Amino acid sequence: MSAADAVKQLEQQLEQLKKKVAEEEREARRQAEEAERKRQQEEAARKREEERAQAKKWKAPESGSSSDSGEEVEQEPGLLIPR
Repeated sequence: MSAADAVKQLEQQLEQLKKKVAEEEREARRQAEEAERKRQQEEAARKREEERAQAKKWKAPESGSSSDSGEEVEQEPGLLIPR
């Protein structure tokens, strides 16, 4: 094999490695984005659960007042307020 052939072969290998690295970087970014979406979904679910727990506390009658119907209205998305 001549030196020119060896250089050409090494250049081809370099290009293949560059493509492989680029593909692996794309996959790593995709996985990072997926992990971030999952984290955000879990955080949103945790907040909704906290809001539900708080709404249950508000709904529970603390006094014997008959003016509190126990009915809830949604004031903000996901936040229930006793009426």
